[in-house]
Amino acid sequence: ENTVDVVCLHETSGRLVYVSPSVKPVLGYVSDEMQAAVFTELIHPDDVTLVSNVLSEVLETGEQQHVKYFRMRHKAGHWVFLESDTKLVTDSSGQHFILSNCRDVSEQILAGKEIVLINERYRSILESSDAIVAMMDQEGNYLFVNQKAADFVHDAATSILNKNISDYFEPAVVQGYLAMINKVMDTGEGIVFESEVAMNDKTHWFRNSLQPLRSNTGQITGVTVIATDITDQKIAYLKVKHQNEALRQISFDQSHVVRAPLANIQSLLTLFNTDGLDDTQMAYLSMLKDQAERLDTIINGIVTKSYMVRTAVDDDQV
Repeated sequence: ENTVDVVCLHETSGRLVYVSPSVKPVLGYVSDEMQAAVFTELIHPDDVTLVSNVLSEVLETGEQQHVKYFRMRHKAGHWVFLESDTKLVTDSSGQHFILSNCRDVSEQILAGKEIVLINERYRSILESSDAIVAMMDQEGNYLFVNQKAADFVHDAATSILNKNISDYFEPAVVQGYLAMINKVMDTGEGIVFESEVAMNDKTHWFRNSLQPLRSNTGQITGVTVIATDITDQKIAYLKVKHQNEALRQISFDQSHVVRAPLANIQSLLTLFNTDGLDDTQMAYLSMLKDQAERLDTIINGIVTKSYMVRTAVDDDQV
């Protein structure tokens, strides 16, 4: 009479013949209301078969049956999750009854469903990411990978969880990652770095963000790795860098190699003795000086433009 469990006694036909007073705080009914109701009509339609099968199993085997949860309608109209243990009992006259002890587990079930929903949402975010996401322990064993990571190493995500980073990457890459993992775990602070990885006869560049992975108690148990493929950007940067080096060489050639003989020519022209030169010869000399100055202006323009382009590249303006 004082138990918090809802105790139900059924005849073997399924008719409810007794319900403990604890049904009131759990389902909102008084005992007489429960006994007068059709028991199966109070059970959620999706759970009727489950409950019926349990009652049949108890009758056939005589063994106690446990149900993790089924739903019954509260008097107010909402559904209550009940956990039950059901067994066969016999009274003094030898008549068999089915005895069920039911406990309200709504709070635990709903909390569990919420956790599952949250996990599904997080997984959805991770799976839709363009980045490779993985969780690893201190030795580089995989604890979690998203599909992007599985696709990159051409293996199933479930298979990767039984493997180590060394199963997929060259020793130099593994050594670099393990050093970073240990640094994060030792300091408890995240780090960002770039790495070069060879996979399937192709070189990939990644920008890696490593953050400490903590347990519920706050202990660091591993790291979360978010690796963004920057191969295209890196290739573009290297091309610009090589072009920049070429511009530097052009600028040097113009300002030193070409300008040196031009400067000599201009110096010689200033030393020219114009005494005795007729008008035609003076005109030719003037044309030489004009062309030399024009060439000097062109060279200055090339050097200036190449400098401006190099400066823009260095400042990430191109």
